[in-house]
Amino acid sequence: MGSTSTKGFSRRGSGSRNNVLVIAGHDPTGGAGVVADAQTISALGAHPVTLISAHTIQDTQGVNSYQPVPPELVVQQLETLKADMEFAAVKLGMLANKSLVEAIVPVIQSLNTPIVFDPVLASGAGDSLSDDGLVEVLCKVLLPQVKIVTPNLPELFCLTHMKAQEDDAAEKTPDQQKAAVRKLLEGGVEHVLLTGGHAKSKDVVNRLYPADKGYAWPRLEGEYHGSGCTLASAIAALLANGVSIEYAVEEAQEFTWQSLVGAYRISSGQSIPLRIRR
Repeated sequence: MGSTSTKGFSRRGSGSRNNVLVIAGHDPTGGAGVVADAQTISALGAHPVTLISAHTIQDTQGVNSYQPVPPELVVQQLETLKADMEFAAVKLGMLANKSLVEAIVPVIQSLNTPIVFDPVLASGAGDSLSDDGLVEVLCKVLLPQVKIVTPNLPELFCLTHMKAQEDDAAEKTPDQQKAAVRKLLEGGVEHVLLTGGHAKSKDVVNRLYPADKGYAWPRLEGEYHGSGCTLASAIAALLANGVSIEYAVEEAQEFTWQSLVGAYRISSGQSIPLRIRR
């Protein structure tokens, strides 16, 4: 794959950028959440408009706790922004509770723009970032509105109620994985990019459905904070700039992999992707 470039993609005049609405949690380390999304979207030539869905108490080692923002505040800010500007794509990350999902979906649906959903149900260290009943509401209310969802293996099986345990998820057979993906597609989501970071293969293999197209990337050593946020927000930025879903998925993976290659450390915990355009 070639290097990521957005030259010539913008649908607006010189000096203007397409807006990407982000609703996600705030990670004070900058490794994940709205900071990661904003860095990625800016690097790929679009403009991030960020709403915080939850505040987290965390470091690069893991999440200690979190506090969702009241849904009415998120919706009030969302309605204010909607009256002021247009959006070319939406990226959703940590939504934390079902009340927030039920509150925001009618508004983002009315934007009539591609929605990219990174189903943040746990931190990279395995800490839960959702409440009881959230998965059911995600599947019933949100996923039918989504253009592409980007689950890892544990998230895939959690969303489809097949199994949530990470260790078991990594050992599921390809047929079981496809059955779970098929369940999401039948539920109304348009595309699924299943990421393979939790598998035990030599390479990280991501697969786009329903095209059933695979992408293999050399597995890097170490642990990274916010790789999923980077991938999903890169897809959103590229869709905002007017490219096809297949091209956005391919180029977003390239951007994410290069970000991981250049990752840096700010502590003894997980490394942070270097989110710059090369």
